[in-house]
Amino acid sequence: RKEGRVTVQKMERKEKSESPPQLYDLTALQRDANRLFGFTAKQTLEYTQSLYEKKLVTYPRTDSRYISDDLIPDVKKFIKLISESGKYSDRAKNLLDKGLNLDSRIVDNTKISDHHALLPTLNAAQDISLSENESKVLDIIINRLLMGVDSKYRYTETSYEFWCEDITYDPVFRKAVDMGWKAYCPNAENDNAQSLSLIH
Repeated sequence: RKEGRVTVQKMERKEKSESPPQLYDLTALQRDANRLFGFTAKQTLEYTQSLYEKKLVTYPRTDSRYISDDLIPDVKKFIKLISESGKYSDRAKNLLDKGLNLDSRIVDNTKISDHHALLPTLNAAQDISLSENESKVLDIIINRLLMGVDSKYRYTETSYEFWCEDITYDPVFRKAVDMGWKAYCPNAENDNAQSLSLIH
């Protein structure tokens, strides 16, 4: 206010992207279930084990976050099935239209020992009666698969260097270009595609 002048010393804009997340192993699932729903690790394992016994998810006690290439047809078939009806139908159709992102971040035969990443089975595409907590766990497993095969989150990042009254400020602003997988991230920190977000 005293000097009434801010000098822009530097401005730089870059296009950046973030790849989709990996699929779930048990530990990553337990971490998210705790963050989102407050479930303990034991509770998450119990709900997931119940889903496994109902043939709705693959083996839960896995430490791998990858699938082998022979599972790609099942992943595609599952997404095709859920595109035909239900709450995931529009999203699944969009994924099928733009193509699934099945790269080495997800598919790697060399990084699987006894069990592959935790996945919904083809049975999970059906409308099945579950407890509330089982439904929550199944939902985040399905959501993680859909995020994992979605496109990258792309954004522009603009950094400034402002000078005012012998003080230098260096804010960085981020603006989404294509939300990609991040549009479905169950997280309050998602960037808004219509506005600038101050991140520094």
